[in-house]
Amino acid sequence: MPKLGNWDLRIKKAVMFHFARPEAFWLLFLLLPLAFWAWSRSRAALRHSLAASLAGLNHGGWWARWLGLLARILVLALIVLALSQPRWPDLQTRIPAESVALQLVLDVSGSMSEQDFAIDGKQVARLEAARKALRLLLVGEDEKHNGLRSEMAGLLTFAARTEQVCPPTLSHNALFRTLDRVQPVGVPPDSATNIGDAMAMGIDLLSRTRPRQKVMVVLSDGEHNVPPDLVPDALKPRQAARLAQGLGIRVYTISVGSKADDAALQAESVMEDVARMTGGSSFRARDTEGLLEICREIDRLEKTRVQSFQYLRWHEAYPWIGAAASCFLSSLLWLEYTRWRRLP
Repeated sequence: MPKLGNWDLRIKKAVMFHFARPEAFWLLFLLLPLAFWAWSRSRAALRHSLAASLAGLNHGGWWARWLGLLARILVLALIVLALSQPRWPDLQTRIPAESVALQLVLDVSGSMSEQDFAIDGKQVARLEAARKALRLLLVGEDEKHNGLRSEMAGLLTFAARTEQVCPPTLSHNALFRTLDRVQPVGVPPDSATNIGDAMAMGIDLLSRTRPRQKVMVVLSDGEHNVPPDLVPDALKPRQAARLAQGLGIRVYTISVGSKADDAALQAESVMEDVARMTGGSSFRARDTEGLLEICREIDRLEKTRVQSFQYLRWHEAYPWIGAAASCFLSSLLWLEYTRWRRLP
């Protein structure tokens, strides 16, 4: 008894079965002149008083003439079917028809070292929980949430200043190696939070990538509070959001931290505005499981945006159909020159 998954696979293949050259079916109109030609040949071609003496010769009978006609029609139909190139995709080789460039923007300010998150019952820093969540976002955890594996991804970290730790790449393992080495900046005033400039650098990097679809994920635990004397003219998050909006870059914002004081609520409000302005979504994570579920949701949201796929390999049916047509034609010719041979 086949499993339900196998039936789902068969249904998908049946739905995606199609003809690469459907215009070839116009050739089926050749069946009409072929039928007329065969019918005209089936009538007596010789009328003479001595023709009766030839009646005993083997001429295959009327059924041989009509079987020959049907065989020719079948051969022509098979040839037309082969020319239409019926095929179905190999579902194991599909990739998104339009790839996505993903820029991760991670807060490494001093507050990201606070140990108010937990993994497997052990208290860990917010940055450690963020590492686990970003891994989940890219590589997934099961068939239902298999991550953004095929996406080009880069990593920026920021505190008061922004650093590109991994340029956009398809090698997520290289990105994870740099992510594992990231540490919080613990010395003031460099441990401040400069979200706006980090977003601006991420926008600049995304604008240089080839994919048309561009996405940014900003993960931070605080408000934009970089001192103006340390970083003059630092962009505000909403100003950076307008830049992203103009370039069609979606921004997902994730606010982390267990606190719900006025400063946290104000920072969350700014992040909500950033996401809303760019067509993304804003989330709040107060524990590790909530943070992981947010990454699952971003995965689902991005998967629903990619509705079409391209396939690296197709299963073509035309060679088999062409071989069948050749077999039928060879058998027909053999019969007509042996068992079904007849006089005009």
